Amino acid sequence: MLERLSDLWPFLAVATGIATLPLLLNVLRGFLDRRLVGDVFNVAAVITCLATGQWVTAACIVAIAHLGALLEREAVTRAGHDARAFAEAQPLTATRERHKQTEEVKTEGLSIGDILIVQQGQRIPVDGVIIQGTAHVDQSTLSGEIKPVEKLVGDGVLASSIVKAGHIKLRVTRTLQGSAIERILFLLQDAGRHPAPVERAAERLSGLVLVGMGLAGLAAWLLLRDANLMAACFLIAGGDALAQTVRLLIATTLAKSARRGAVIKHGRWIEPLAELNAITLEKTGLMTHADLHVGRLEHDPGISDAFVWECVAVAEKYSEHPAGRALFRMAAKHVGSMPDPDEFQVFPSKGVRAILAGHEVMVGTAELLRAREISFDQPWLAGSTSPIEGTGSDVFVALDGSCIARVRLQDRPRNDIRESLQRLRELGLQTQILFTNDTVRVAGSFAQAIGISEYRPSMNAEDTWHEIGRLAQHGTVALLGDSQQHAPALVRADLGIVLSQAGRGLHTESAGLVLMTDDLTRMPELILLARRTKRTWKYLILYWLAANVLGISLVFLKVLAPLPAAIFALLVLRFPLLNASRWMEKRAASGQAVQIGGK
Repeated sequence: MLERLSDLWPFLAVATGIATLPLLLNVLRGFLDRRLVGDVFNVAAVITCLATGQWVTAACIVAIAHLGALLEREAVTRAGHDARAFAEAQPLTATRERHKQTEEVKTEGLSIGDILIVQQGQRIPVDGVIIQGTAHVDQSTLSGEIKPVEKLVGDGVLASSIVKAGHIKLRVTRTLQGSAIERILFLLQDAGRHPAPVERAAERLSGLVLVGMGLAGLAAWLLLRDANLMAACFLIAGGDALAQTVRLLIATTLAKSARRGAVIKHGRWIEPLAELNAITLEKTGLMTHADLHVGRLEHDPGISDAFVWECVAVAEKYSEHPAGRALFRMAAKHVGSMPDPDEFQVFPSKGVRAILAGHEVMVGTAELLRAREISFDQPWLAGSTSPIEGTGSDVFVALDGSCIARVRLQDRPRNDIRESLQRLRELGLQTQILFTNDTVRVAGSFAQAIGISEYRPSMNAEDTWHEIGRLAQHGTVALLGDSQQHAPALVRADLGIVLSQAGRGLHTESAGLVLMTDDLTRMPELILLARRTKRTWKYLILYWLAANVLGISLVFLKVLAPLPAAIFALLVLRFPLLNASRWMEKRAASGQAVQIGGK
């Protein structure tokens, strides 16, 4: 049959030449990008076979090369599946309110400050802050949490979230291009521009082996004058897929973690995440409004509770700090809706200032109010405890330069924090340290509540930076902190982690990992995913080296002629490597991820 096919050599030569053009284009692209691609050797092998009159072999080699390219495209498509799911979750239109009239507009046409109406069952089109109404919002697209979250006035909401109950008006704070979901898409698509160390190592190793294979093929021709041996060497080299496989593996890991509500910003953070043996937690970055209990309220006897809560509601309406959100939620229960402040100013980690109808309201620490020369001379404050003693923190309310009230905020850590830290210890992260600017008594009480034995009280941002540097000398350390207050320390840690506040952590460069949930429950799963990914790429490199050694050995033993060598490259080199991410997922599904619960 092969003899009959060889009679069709003119047709085969033309068809092979045409089919080789895409391979030549790929070679040209690699040349322009200063990369050595495997198709260089596939083309060289085809030319060798054509020159020696092996028309059928040349045609089959081209067909196999295209089959390998098709397999590679399928693997790329599979790796991008989770990333595309984010784009599909983005609504195309929004209901905008202007001059008490509503209109349907395209999402990309919205601007910062636009007022949108989102009804029950609709997706939120862009990131914003609620200015009217309450709702229970499903944020599972971004956070992986199926349970809806209650959102009040002043709370941030993210694009692609679904309003499950209630209806809201929101003010756009980020356009579509700057929204959290677009930022995640950008980070996933931009990962290739920031290759991980293992990607660069795979590319260098692949390049060295390709050059070695090419030299072996040339030696076979120059020393042995064996064209078939040279072509077979080239075809083994043409099946190389190591660098592409490692890139796809990392892209798949990034996308899978994002779908679970954790954004690993670039592939270079996977290895530190897999190697973590210590985690430090800065209390400010760890706390959310759910962790704070608004306790005793004391105020000037000449005013009412309702008046104090009105002042708090105005001042904290658009605060993003966990303490501010906790105070506003309590105020909302007492006074309902309140007008927007005319002016609003934030003093990071200290408090806020608002102006309404010419009156100044400040809510914050005693230190902040004293720095603003606000009086604490009122009789009702006499003999009160220090603002920073006890088991909680005191927040003061001032109106027009005079302190009118004092509210006790008490830390109430959730059980999920304690459970998550226990799971991390089971994974080998025995070193767990709490950093806080609280006194020894408050710090010890909070550390005990979350199950940490080691803590550092009275720590400021500079102290945290120095301590992270010291700890990093003895292992791989992560810091969970506030993306604004502790940015330098987050950068200095081997891995900086932030809990996202309305997507804010996505837009900072200081953190390598952003948890879109407000707790640590994703961390054990992420560490297992990172370890599984690292273990997989080690196996891939070892397999690839062994397969190349086997292939070139069989070629020089003359077991593999050009056509069998092409089949070997496809079935032994390309197919297993490009299906590595699918193999890893099957391993996870078959029970390895069960370790997360420590059961």
